[in-house]
Amino acid sequence: MRRVWGLVGLALLLSGCPKKLPEGARGPAESVELDVPAEGVTLRGTLTLPERDRPVPAVILVHGSGPHSRDAPMGGQAYMPLPVTYPIFAQLAEDLQQRGIAVYRYDKRTCLLMTGCPKNDPAGVMGITIDTFTADAVAAARVVRTQPGVDPERVWVVGHSQGGQLVPAIVRDGELAGGVLIAGPYGPIDQVLAAQADRFAASVEGSTDARELGSVAALRGMVKGLQGIREGRLEGMTIGGIHSSFWASWIRASDEAPDIADGLTQPLLAINGEYDHNVPVSELDLWEADFADDPGPRAVLRLPCVTHALLCVSEPDPEQVAPDDISTWVDPRIAEAIAAQIGAR
Repeated sequence: MRRVWGLVGLALLLSGCPKKLPEGARGPAESVELDVPAEGVTLRGTLTLPERDRPVPAVILVHGSGPHSRDAPMGGQAYMPLPVTYPIFAQLAEDLQQRGIAVYRYDKRTCLLMTGCPKNDPAGVMGITIDTFTADAVAAARVVRTQPGVDPERVWVVGHSQGGQLVPAIVRDGELAGGVLIAGPYGPIDQVLAAQADRFAASVEGSTDARELGSVAALRGMVKGLQGIREGRLEGMTIGGIHSSFWASWIRASDEAPDIADGLTQPLLAINGEYDHNVPVSELDLWEADFADDPGPRAVLRLPCVTHALLCVSEPDPEQVAPDDISTWVDPRIAEAIAAQIGAR
């Protein structure tokens, strides 16, 4: 297996020598509000900058599925709720800032008043497809490149879950320096959802709890619906409250992600936690096998104890996990690996 640490020198070589900042562009560690014009909406976000006396690399954080705010609060993973929600993007931004990397995180256009984004325009969710999220990340990268203190040649994308699977397309469309897939599925979304349904059904086998049995039935129904969409049926229907046109675009994009990655010469790093119940580490195995023949630098990183919420759990038995067994901060190895890949301080 090619390790992430062996790519640091190559990442530095690819990035080139940073240019000296104008006097006014030097600055302390800070966070500034930054709006990004995107198709039909304004993306509202925060650019976190490290203390700097030269241009620094930057990453764009791209959310998983769901109407997330810029902080991406997560309350657990499948079969394991957390006692409170943790703002995993805000924490990751702070960790990367301390390692000399600027970070832009924004409110997903689907995050509206009810999910913590009162300034977002509801019109921005009309008629969207998965490609809309890719285009939003590309738009964010375009603006971040122009910010004082950011090295425009070292802008990366870091995607989580759904956002991780979109990383290859974002790198390609945005002509970015590289990408990091955190818990990004390799398989198409309909297969991933089917596997999640199977795991959940197995976890509640023998249960008589009506809620658990109802959840299994709902997941099975969604899987059946996605099968119909893949087969060209159920056009104009909604599956799980989401229009079939969005699901169809997600199926297509997830089908294409490995092939897009195959064609990239930019570095890619895939990270997965071994305690992830949503996107199991077996998906990382598939990325690693696919990476073997890619033209660009590739690396994978497995993180024992890390969940889909990027927190470490010290208790290996999911049935025995107590609140004290769960860390309250994004696992620091994630930021360390990203910084090593990018070649930051």
